[in-house]
Amino acid sequence: MTASETKIVLIVEDDPICAELCSDLLTAQGYEAIHVTDGWKAMEEVALEKRPNLILMDLQLPDISGLKASEMLKKSRAHAAIPIIAMTAFPSLWSEPACKEVGCDDYISKPFSVELFIKKVNTLIA
Repeated sequence: MTASETKIVLIVEDDPICAELCSDLLTAQGYEAIHVTDGWKAMEEVALEKRPNLILMDLQLPDISGLKASEMLKKSRAHAAIPIIAMTAFPSLWSEPACKEVGCDDYISKPFSVELFIKKVNTLIA
């Protein structure tokens, strides 16, 4: 990938270790990773024309649930086409069908396998 072709992934994650892991995995694949720690900031980042090619959205965030942030982004005509992968460490609280219902394009339960993570990212960002 050349610099002009670099795909941007917005990581919305309040856990610094998980965020760093995701960022490292994405960077190793040639993506540019942008990290924010809350849902409102994620929407600001998108609104400020960062225009990510993909959003990794943690569902349990300190300010607004990732589910609600995802739903709001998907209802926005300007941002609806950006794929979102919902991520949760609490699959008993946040089900995959609930995530798909609000418009998330895929779902990952943490901890996740590196291979599955990369496969889902590459599939949605293509």
